Amino acid sequence: MPARVVPARPHAPLLWVLVPLMFGYGVAEALNLSLKDNLSSLGIPLNFSLLLPLIILLVVSILGGVFALRQKNFVVKWRARIYGAIAIFSLAIIYYAMREERVKVPTENVAPREATVVVEPRQAFALKPNSGKEAGIGIIREASDKKLIGEKINYSVWWDLDEPLCLGARVKMFGVLAPNVNKNGGFEEYLERMHIPWSLSRGKALSIEKPAPFYSQFVSRIHHNAIETLQLRWKKDGDTNLLPAIVIGDKADLTKEQKDAFVKSGTMHLIAVSGMNVMAVAIVLWVLVRLTVLPRVWQAGVVAALLGLYALVAGAGPSVLRAWGLVSLALLAWALKRQRNLFSIIILAATISLIVEPLSFLHAGWRMSFAVVTGVILGMNAVERSQILHRFRGVSRVVIETLIVSAIAGLCVTPMSATYWGVYQPLGFLVNAIAVVLASFITILGTLSWLVAWIPGASIVVNEIAYFFIGLIQISIERFLKMPNAYLTLPQIKETGIEVWGTIGILSVFYVLARIGWRKGREMTKKRRLI
Repeated sequence: MPARVVPARPHAPLLWVLVPLMFGYGVAEALNLSLKDNLSSLGIPLNFSLLLPLIILLVVSILGGVFALRQKNFVVKWRARIYGAIAIFSLAIIYYAMREERVKVPTENVAPREATVVVEPRQAFALKPNSGKEAGIGIIREASDKKLIGEKINYSVWWDLDEPLCLGARVKMFGVLAPNVNKNGGFEEYLERMHIPWSLSRGKALSIEKPAPFYSQFVSRIHHNAIETLQLRWKKDGDTNLLPAIVIGDKADLTKEQKDAFVKSGTMHLIAVSGMNVMAVAIVLWVLVRLTVLPRVWQAGVVAALLGLYALVAGAGPSVLRAWGLVSLALLAWALKRQRNLFSIIILAATISLIVEPLSFLHAGWRMSFAVVTGVILGMNAVERSQILHRFRGVSRVVIETLIVSAIAGLCVTPMSATYWGVYQPLGFLVNAIAVVLASFITILGTLSWLVAWIPGASIVVNEIAYFFIGLIQISIERFLKMPNAYLTLPQIKETGIEVWGTIGILSVFYVLARIGWRKGREMTKKRRLI
């Protein structure tokens, strides 16, 4: 009897890097550790009283690890791993605490005042095109008060300049400059968590001091053209706001009622570009590129490059960059004909993203994105090895797998949903099982609409088909919200770390179950080989 092939165990050596890295960042953030204790005109002096013990801990752990590696004993090798984890933990604290964005600028007793500053926008918020305003997050590049230079700022200004706003430009703004104070939570809490100390309100854009780089202008043009293409419909008065929201995450035209429905049903991720959208776009690009005669490596490179362009057009948020990194690493493994281990790829992508931008550790999108993907990989690994699905075949198996994936994803984000939005959906996996599949088809159709825009009328036809599926999603959400106890309103948990530790606990359970299932599957395979 041929033996059943058991998938590789959920093993990723980089966990010994990622886990201490996250713990180091978490300790530095929770204890508000900063190696740069104050600002001055001569620079930013280091806090040596904190740096010295961290360096001692780092050196001791490195020496202990080197000594342990010279031994051949298995237990001693485990000690080497522990020493290495301690070294990474120390480095993580030093690296995170040295970030200039985390320097606490004294804002006590600072009164709001009118000021003119030059801001370099780094993130733009979705506002209605006819609002005449622009808002987002940027960095102060010029100011009369030199201490403000380099600080992050949340801006909201009237925009009546001829040129559109492009990220990376330098814009002179005038308005009321005030320190951010977290009084009511919500957006103010987000600004505090992301170390954005200043806000410019009731402002006006005066001039563009320095134009944006060429690539930023190029991405901006593609973004606006994509929105115009996705809004094309036969009926001019038809609903045109949901297709751009699902395909590229543009939520500027969504109504409050639409956003509330997505939040209450647990389907908010459908209008925030994530792995689902990136995978759908990757499928379209993959099919097209495979029709060419390009070499294997070139095919992978073209798909990764075009997918990176899509990520930039969609806003380059943490979730979409994570998904792009995952797909790119998988394509690299395919191009080099290497075995693909999804769990190792997700750990590698998380590690790289945290090293490049440590503050993404505080971003809700980053946390939820990696939690869902990691949970689904580990959870389905455990389910697959438990042989629960072996009794199902065909369509029934696809339906059961979809429901299980949706339930695992919902469980993984429960601590964060309760913390950030105060909402819990016990049966949210039911509507998500339907909505995610439909949204994937919608993203594929939106990508095709974008690609065939050069054919007269083609985009309109594709968009109408997409809006048919969007109507099915809306019906599913409406039916779900009418169910008794479809969603429960919880008091938002504000204690630091509750959402993180709850999510880590859930992922740890899935990891243990996957490892147990792997051992059982390996033993079963050995027994079958003996028959």
